This record gives sequence, C-alpha cells and structure tokens, in this order.
Amino acid sequence: MAAQTKLNITTDRSALLVLKARITSDPQNMIFINWSTTTPICNWVGVTCGARHHRVANLNLSYFGLTGTIPPELGNLSFLVNMDFSNNNFHGSIPATIFNLSALQKIDLSDNQLSEIPNEIGTLNHLEKLYVQDNALKGPIPMTIFNISSLTIVTFYGNNLNGIIPDNICQNLSNIQGLNLGANQFNGPLPSIFGQCKQLLRLDLEDNSLTGPIPYEIGYLPNLEEVGLSENNLNGHIPSSIVNISTIKGVDITVASPIPYEIGYLPNLEILALHQNNLNGHIPSSIFNISTITGLGLSFSQLLGSLPADIGLALPKLEKFYAGANHLSGVIPKSISNASELRSLDLGGLSLAAKSLGGLLCSYCPELNLKEWNNILKSDLWESSDKSINFFDRRKRLEMTTSNCYGWLKVSYNLKKKKEKRMLKEVGNDYFDDLLSSSFLQHRYGNDFIMHDLTNYLAKFVSGKFCVRLEDSASFQPRVEEALAFARSTSYGLHNIVYVEDALEVNIGEKKYLDGLSFFMKR
Repeated sequence: MAAQTKLNITTDRSALLVLKARITSDPQNMIFINWSTTTPICNWVGVTCGARHHRVANLNLSYFGLTGTIPPELGNLSFLVNMDFSNNNFHGSIPATIFNLSALQKIDLSDNQLSEIPNEIGTLNHLEKLYVQDNALKGPIPMTIFNISSLTIVTFYGNNLNGIIPDNICQNLSNIQGLNLGANQFNGPLPSIFGQCKQLLRLDLEDNSLTGPIPYEIGYLPNLEEVGLSENNLNGHIPSSIVNISTIKGVDITVASPIPYEIGYLPNLEILALHQNNLNGHIPSSIFNISTITGLGLSFSQLLGSLPADIGLALPKLEKFYAGANHLSGVIPKSISNASELRSLDLGGLSLAAKSLGGLLCSYCPELNLKEWNNILKSDLWESSDKSINFFDRRKRLEMTTSNCYGWLKVSYNLKKKKEKRMLKEVGNDYFDDLLSSSFLQHRYGNDFIMHDLTNYLAKFVSGKFCVRLEDSASFQPRVEEALAFARSTSYGLHNIVYVEDALEVNIGEKKYLDGLSFFMKR
C-alpha cells in the first residue's frame, strides 16, 4: 500500500514538473522557486492534497501572472477536484486529457488566451462549475457541454464562439443556475424551451448576433433573477410573460418595442436597462412605482414626454438614472434632490437640462430661486461618482466632469466593451479624441485644449453673472468673490494639463473592463 501511495505521489509530482517546464514567464517566482524536487509536493504553493489519499486535490494558480501552455500530463492528476488557472496568460488549446479527470467539479480558466476547447469536455460527469470567459476561443461551442447534467454554472463570456445556440439547451441541464454566453458571435434565434431550466437564476446572451423574437416561454423560469439580452438583433416585443417572474431583479434587453406597462408590477426589480431601443412613446408611469429599483437606464430610446414631478419620492432607492439621448422635455423635477441614494444621473439633451438649470442660475431670478439653487448645490446629486451605472458588471461608461463656469455639467457616453487588451494611455487618448470630435473641446495650440466656443457660450448664458475666470484681471476681484459664493467648485482651464494621462483616474472592474474613467480639470 505504501509503495502504491508513493507511486501516486510521484505521478502527480511528475505531472506538475512538466507544467513547470511549460511556464515561460513567472514574474512573481511562484512556480520557478517554490516547486522544487527537494520539497514535498503537498507543500508547493497553489497545491492542496487530499487528507485521505494524499493526492493533489486542488490546483490553484490564479493571479500568478504565468505565461505558458497547459500540458496533457495534467490528465494524470486523477484525484483533482478543483482546477483554477484564472487570470494568467496560458495560451494554445486545452488538452483533451484534462477531461479524463472524472473527479473534477470545478474548472476556472477565465482571463487567459486559450484558443480551443475539445469535445471531450462532455465526459466530465461530476463537473459543476465551468468558467472559460475572456479567452480567445473560436468556432462552435462543443455541444457535449450541454449533456453534463451536473453543471450549475457555465460561462463563455467574451470569446469568439459562433454558431447557433441549440434549442434543446436545457434538456439535460436540469441543475443549471447561471448561463453566460454573452459577448460572442452566436447567431440564429433564441432557444424556445428555456422553461426546462427550472433552476436558472441568471441568463446572459447579450452582445451577440441573435435574431428573432424573445420567446414567450422565458416567463416560465420561476427562479430567474437576471436576464441580459441586449446588443443583439432581436425584434418583436418584450413578452408580457416576463411579469410572471416575481423573483427577477435585473432586466437588460435591446428590442424595438414599447415598454410594457406591466413591467412596473415586478415586485423585486432592481435594475431595468432598456438602452438603445426604438421604444418611442412615453415612459410608462408604472415604472416610477417600482420602489425597489436602484438602476434605471433608458438612454438612446426615442422616448417622449416628461418625468413625473414626484420621481425623487417614488423611487427611494434609486442610485443611477440614465435617460439621455431621448426626446424628453419639460423640467428636471425638483423632487429629484430628495432621492438621497442617487449617485449618478444622465438626462442628456439640452431641452431638459438647460431649462431647469438656466431658470435656477439666471442672474435675474427672484430671491426665492437663488435659495432654491443654493439648496440643490448642497445636494449630493452633483458629486462626482467614481463609478457609472454598471448593469451586471458588463455595461461600462465614461464620465467627464468639468468645472469651468459650470461645475454641474456631466457628459456621459455609452461605451462598448473592448475585447482587445490595450494600454490604459491608448484607451484614454481614444476617449479624449471622442470628446474632441464631438465639439465638446477644441484645439488651442500645441498640446493645449480649451472648452469649445459653443459650449462656453452656453455655459455663460446659463450661469449669468456667476461665470468668471480666475485667470481674469485683479480688477474683476469683486466679481470673483461674488461668484465663488455660489460656486460648487473652481478650476483653471484645460491648458494647465500638460499630458492627458496626468488627468486620468481609473478603476478597473473585476473582469478587466474599464469600469470608470473620470477626467478632471486641475484645481
């Protein structure tokens, strides 16, 4: 028995030493130094052995920053239960021998550069969790995956997979809770028999090329909490059956249809994202009765009408509200300053914003309005947030806050996830070029940029006598002091920034997407 145990340990060690030999870069020296033949294998970093058989049961190399390939010899780790190679730079194909490890319950290969997954994956009868998002997989998805009845989570988000999603996808996935095939190149219709996935909690098929209507059967998922179908080529209507899903908390859909009034009856809805729809018509009043909602996104949807006067009172938990690039009119409701949880607001369109802010900032307004403006200035509403609305950790945005004469102006852009890995400076410069091409800024000379004349005229018109430049002559000192009494913030011009990258403040999201990029003028 002792000889057999020794042989097994030797087998596991040999397999891991082959893996070590396949590593071409180990910036933290996690493998090169620690995995030594003079040290017991169960003491190697990232290796955990089972108490009973003293064989390798867990292999966790996540975030080691390794570069290399996965050798077929890892198929000899016959007692391996969990394999986590996430957030490294492994490339090439996934060896078919890995899928001979019948004890495997979890495989996490996310955030690498792997290019192929073999059909043999369907032989893992005990596999529960499969994470292969953000790799370089291409071609059709192995259909054998959908025969693994033990699976609870499957995610292939952010690859280059294509083909049609099988209509019977749920036939053998009776335990599936999370299915994420977003940000690929799948085409064809949505599966029509989702109702067989009774345990499904989260469905994400966004950012593909799927066509046709959303099947009515989607309302047969009794436990569904999040559904993401945006950025496809879907048509028809948002099915009314969706209101049957009382558990649903997040809806992110792009489809050219009106917003169903019944959607306001969902008792637990927290996120409603209907960006870039050809919705037309008015926003259903029922939406503003959803007391549980924290994020509401209706941008780029051709909506008409005005916002309800009591929006700030009716939505007490609202944190993020986006309704820009529509045809909304009227004024920004005063009650919005009562939304104590509101952290990020984009209503876009000067017809709505200028009328409200201009009325409050007008230099000829009565004293009552000056007090009103002072109260709004003290609200947290205008505080810059380090994160914009983020639907299911996928939809990222850029915020730019300036304070030259109008600290209240915030310009937001919808950004697609960039699949290529690029330097932060390159991404930031691209965003700056977008602002320049939109006539928000204009070139001055050399590396200097200033606010565009048209934007500057608008700011001066709206802010009236409270607009001054701190660079002005000392003879204007009384005007400066008067303006500062009402100013939320002060700044010098953009020409004080020598390099664009000096002005970037960045947060990188869990999946390595750009989560937020705020561009501030130096004070």
